[in-house]
Amino acid sequence: DLVIRNIKWMREQLNPEIILLLLLGSETESDDNSHEFAYHAPIYREINRRLYEEFADSDNVWLLNVTDYITGQDSFEDCINHFSREVYHAMSQDIINTIVGE
Repeated sequence: DLVIRNIKWMREQLNPEIILLLLLGSETESDDNSHEFAYHAPIYREINRRLYEEFADSDNVWLLNVTDYITGQDSFEDCINHFSREVYHAMSQDIINTIVGE
């Protein structure tokens, strides 16, 4: 609830014409996680679900789910929050295509 409330507050602070891009956490667990990052996937899954419920119909919030770019364990670099260059490249291409397409 606190995460959603904070993001809603941030969205309200921005000009309505500005798009808020939220990079959602990976719902796929990385095999290389340290203790610090272990079992984050279920937490991200729940947070992502709540963000979709709250912002799915919003014109000025874009939810970019990194899970959509994960093709296997080679998509990760040392933990669930760090990704391969291919993942970052694919995400950046989608962001660029969306911006240019507007």
